[in-house]
Amino acid sequence: MKKNTETPPKKPRLKYIFIAVLIVAATGIWAWRTSVNFDALEPEMVAVQSGKFAMGSNTNKGEKPIHEVTLGSFKIAKYETSVAEWQKVMGSNPDGRTDRMDCPIAGVSCDEIQTFIQKLNALTGKHYRLPTEAEWEYAARGGPQEQTF
Repeated sequence: MKKNTETPPKKPRLKYIFIAVLIVAATGIWAWRTSVNFDALEPEMVAVQSGKFAMGSNTNKGEKPIHEVTLGSFKIAKYETSVAEWQKVMGSNPDGRTDRMDCPIAGVSCDEIQTFIQKLNALTGKHYRLPTEAEWEYAARGGPQEQTF
């Protein structure tokens, strides 16, 4: 019997997806403000136009079948969440990195990410969230483009 030596495709780690994935929708609720500059906490967002794309793969078992996905317009963070941004919101630096505070945050758990989002929402009065898998993939592909289904 031949042993299967094929390695499964690597999936993006949640912490790296989080870094570039905060999506905002205005809620109309403004946070209580003190002397802290809350505007400096907000990630720079880019708009992604609505459209359709082919998601999935017929070669990778966990991604079958290829299917058409239609998304409305949304916003996504232009840059990954940096160590400095994380520290402004959370008051801690789990990465331990102090030499390059502009580097992406790493070594955070899913629970810590959700706490970060809750605190960011409370501080800014906006509604940030992680994107769906389809939103992330669509944005990573460059948004609306001519595609064959």
